[in-house]
Amino acid sequence: MDLALADVPAGDHDLRVTNPDGGSGMAPAAATVLGLRTLASGVVSSGRPSLAYNAEDDEYLAAYSVHDGTQWDVRARRFSAWTGKPAGNEVSVTSGASDGSSTEDQTAPCVVYSPEIDRYFVAYAWKDASASGDKAKVRSQLLKRDGTVDTEQAYALTVFTAGSGTVGGPRVAWNAPRQEWLVVWAFDASLVPDIRYASVNTGLDGLGNPIQGIVGSGVLVATTHDAPAGTGTITISDKEYEPDVAWSSASGEFLVSYTFDEVEGGESPPPDSGTDVRAKFFSGDFGSGPSEEGSLSTLGNVSGKDERRSRVAHGGGYFLVAWDYAGAAGDRDVRVWVVNPDSRAKVGGSPATVDRTGTDDTAEPAVASNGDFLIACAVSPGSSGASAVLAARYTVTGGGVLSASPSYRTLAAATANAAFALPDVAFRTSGGEYAGAWTATGSGKDPADAEIRIAK
Repeated sequence: MDLALADVPAGDHDLRVTNPDGGSGMAPAAATVLGLRTLASGVVSSGRPSLAYNAEDDEYLAAYSVHDGTQWDVRARRFSAWTGKPAGNEVSVTSGASDGSSTEDQTAPCVVYSPEIDRYFVAYAWKDASASGDKAKVRSQLLKRDGTVDTEQAYALTVFTAGSGTVGGPRVAWNAPRQEWLVVWAFDASLVPDIRYASVNTGLDGLGNPIQGIVGSGVLVATTHDAPAGTGTITISDKEYEPDVAWSSASGEFLVSYTFDEVEGGESPPPDSGTDVRAKFFSGDFGSGPSEEGSLSTLGNVSGKDERRSRVAHGGGYFLVAWDYAGAAGDRDVRVWVVNPDSRAKVGGSPATVDRTGTDDTAEPAVASNGDFLIACAVSPGSSGASAVLAARYTVTGGGVLSASPSYRTLAAATANAAFALPDVAFRTSGGEYAGAWTATGSGKDPADAEIRIAK
């Protein structure tokens, strides 16, 4: 049957069914209209959400950071992929009590689900400028399938710690054959950030309780170059930051994408007049340290343009990397390139562009795959001052070639006095549905909103 549902609010609705003979009956709350669900409310502001899908329960888990006026904490909530309804209550992933201080901030969570160990893994950044010891960390927490903190891991596992410096938002990929999470992040201690890693093994004991340990950790990407200095040359560290990571079970390798900025003698802007997006392949075994298997230094690399904020996903036998391309206003787009893990090479001669109208500015991509590739991005028309969230869905043909034209869907329409930003997406493994989440601010929306919408 066809139902006209224009302007019907999201939520449960009574459904009246009328037979051809005129008899009818009411089914209370039998129809559910999917739509926006508020993740966070009653807080000062919210940070970028992260989504993971659990096929066993047909649920999404959304992790996000909130600020209650004194500190940032990470919270999580489950949503049914079938009805779109919240499942259970909001859960505090971080207690803020590691040192009894109300000044610590825990932000930028990334959540990934493992069906092999039946757990969610949440990694996040931690900082406390007033801490008596280390002031910057990357920490992780296991959650059970019901979204609650695993009591066998009563305290968060610290995967990185430093006495000073800045930690970027960590990203995570699950290596099922080795039962290990690879966590990557940027660490900046002296204005020349590099990319760090920690490989965390998570197995189960005979009672099904998790046993965790750090297999290896250290610097993953740190490059230098030679620059002229007088009559000779000097070696200068470059900047590597904003990493993301995905795992290919077919090739047994990780692909780590990141932003690269070449700095010569402290010049600003650097001589290449822009930042580039690059990627490196690493083997799946980090037990004896990372083993680089290949490099892609020309994903972005367009002189004079800042290309950054890359995201990477794997599906259908290929990787896909998306990133911001910061051209002039009206030409700031999300660029997309497919990468073949077997040849460790780009597919095709140029990246695809996610831009439905050709004039809207798209940015801040999030990517997911179930064989097709999905890219969600923030859209800013510029002249109206409003913003929106757009999803572009590409199919992959033989050889890894993307469909010429993606199918577009508006996840959040432009709303007066509201700004939508920092989206994330996660595919359902069947049915073609996916979940999208983003932050919403401005007088037209609750300033504390982080929203979620289920869509096909």
